[in-house]
Amino acid sequence: GAPPAPPAPKQSGPASLAELFRPAPWAPPARSSGSGAGGSSESGARESLFAGASPELAAPEAPVAGSRKQRALAGEAASARSGMQESVEALQQRGAKLNSLGERVERLNAESEDFFNAARKLREANERKAGGLFGFF
Repeated sequence: GAPPAPPAPKQSGPASLAELFRPAPWAPPARSSGSGAGGSSESGARESLFAGASPELAAPEAPVAGSRKQRALAGEAASARSGMQESVEALQQRGAKLNSLGERVERLNAESEDFFNAARKLREANERKAGGLFGFF
């Protein structure tokens, strides 16, 4: 028989845009308790890495649960998600309209071809009729 079909490749990532923008629970990063007065070695490494750097490059502060900053970020994310959902819906509506328009164009082409064929047959019939009556002129 025929060789078996290769297995379909597995998709990685979200199956739809809706999954990409689904809200996920947020938790602040875990803080390790450092040893000694200077804190953790990670904190010391971060400070030495960003020493003398501009404030924009420094590590951002983790938002505190329920803080104004966290609520603002959540609001921005919700707004972006809402905007994306509206865009997806608008694209789906546009696709449906384009499909409908394509069907109408196909129907109009078929009708125009039928009209052309009917007009040609009528002209040929009239020419035969006229040729039969006045064939000797």
